[in-house]
Amino acid sequence: MTDKDAPIAQKLAAAGERGYDDLIVGPSDPGYAVMLKIFEDEQNGVIIPASTGAFVDLSWGFRVRNQLRNASGSTYGLSPSGSIWGSALSGFEPISGGVIDSMVRSGKFSTAFSVHQPTFDTFSDYYESDGNAQASGISENGMVPYGGTAVVSTTADHGIDGGDNNSNGVIDEESERDTSPPYRYAIPAIQIKLRVQDATAGTLQELSMVHSLQGN
Repeated sequence: MTDKDAPIAQKLAAAGERGYDDLIVGPSDPGYAVMLKIFEDEQNGVIIPASTGAFVDLSWGFRVRNQLRNASGSTYGLSPSGSIWGSALSGFEPISGGVIDSMVRSGKFSTAFSVHQPTFDTFSDYYESDGNAQASGISENGMVPYGGTAVVSTTADHGIDGGDNNSNGVIDEESERDTSPPYRYAIPAIQIKLRVQDATAGTLQELSMVHSLQGN
């Protein structure tokens, strides 16, 4: 961000130039939600990202939404759809503007039972060929979605049955599976930060480590 008293056009044109107090904030920074609100207001809903690519917390979009929520529950007009706070790992589906379906089908998210567990899990394919319809809440081995009720169902394993069960012209696609990993996207790397604060001396030290998950 640039000098607070400068016109918005000047701020954008001068970004990165010497003499300005530019500061890049990302989804994991406390000021990210505030900056989204400021630029939405001053740019009539248009947000211009300074860069792309950053290490973020899983489901960081929920935290941004909570920081922007006012007393009435409104997010001040900011919607995940078309906004830069809706992305692959933010917990929101950029296209639909809702919670990503895979989090719901994995049992990691439920509005009815106030469950939200942002966990990266590669999951298992076993439930897609076990003869049980977990998507309908039935399972002989006791696995049902959190808070779900087992129901009588004669159909199961739609993800491998060779049919177009949701009538969208595609056979055995991901949306027909009984279950799903919480996040359908690969994570290329993880970053771990260790911070130690000496309150007496007023100092803070940080050690950052990055580990690639894409091989050597």
